[in-house]
Amino acid sequence: MPARLFLAVDQPWVDWGWLSTHVPYVWDAVVQHLELTVVAVVVGLAISLVLGVLAHLWRPLRFPVLTVFGAFYTIPSIALFALLIPITGLSGTSAEIPLIGYNVLILVRNVMVGLDAVPAEVLDAADGMGYRRFARLVAVELPLAVPAIIAGFAMAFARLTRACGSSALPVAISAGMCLTRLRLKSGLDPALPERHIVLAGARDLDPLEQDLLDRSAVERLSVEDIKTRSASVASQMKRLEGLTDVIYVHVDMDVLDPKEVAGHPLTVPNGPTSLELAAALTEMFRHEKAAAFGVASTPSGDHDRDGLSRKAAYNLILAAVRGLQQRGSPR
Repeated sequence: MPARLFLAVDQPWVDWGWLSTHVPYVWDAVVQHLELTVVAVVVGLAISLVLGVLAHLWRPLRFPVLTVFGAFYTIPSIALFALLIPITGLSGTSAEIPLIGYNVLILVRNVMVGLDAVPAEVLDAADGMGYRRFARLVAVELPLAVPAIIAGFAMAFARLTRACGSSALPVAISAGMCLTRLRLKSGLDPALPERHIVLAGARDLDPLEQDLLDRSAVERLSVEDIKTRSASVASQMKRLEGLTDVIYVHVDMDVLDPKEVAGHPLTVPNGPTSLELAAALTEMFRHEKAAAFGVASTPSGDHDRDGLSRKAAYNLILAAVRGLQQRGSPR
């Protein structure tokens, strides 16, 4: 296993100095994590109670319910996010749908098990006391099934804590430096060779990101290279054209000047404006092998009430299209 995957002997597991200067960033991540988890568990529990009770009352419903959600559970979350984003956009809904679906399988199964475990003697006693079917379910069976439901609730919460916790280091993941399972689940196998990756405009990296990149063969372009469209941009594009048949250009919107992405939780000062980055993108897409383009983490809704972030994203997309249209013309 490559030595770069491990921390140096003198490198602490927790960089308290970095944490002390990034409290808002960490706190926002914690709040977002908790919001995603609580909503997914509560909504999943509500759906599971309804489906579990119906399947308990009408047994033929069990097989289709468990089959459908069992199949859903096998789909990697990253693949579901990719399918949902064109429909629900870059929103909390796109994250919650997979998480709720994963929850339902765990919880509905425990609801069924809990209801099935109610002793027959207790049911007979309730019938003898004059309980009707629905009253017996609410007053006797569900309370006795609570321990099994709580066990499923705890399992679902633990599962979501892991699911919501995978966040940074996309370049390191793609290059096979870390989080191998996440990379394999996303379908990226084998990993991209480090020499095939160019990271542009990155700044304020956390210590682990910085260490991984410093010890890798990933090439870098500075913010100034982007702003001025320096010769390094064209040089890197030509280098990549000699290494691969297809070049994919990806932009995370937090790379931009914070004024244009004010609603983004991870803004960093001194980024290029969307027009500066757009000019660089036009140059990139004049190269024949630049064949794909992606824009991620664009603030929307309440996080972009003035529409500046949406306009910035449009600037970038139009710039890529302009570069395609200019192919073959003198540079």
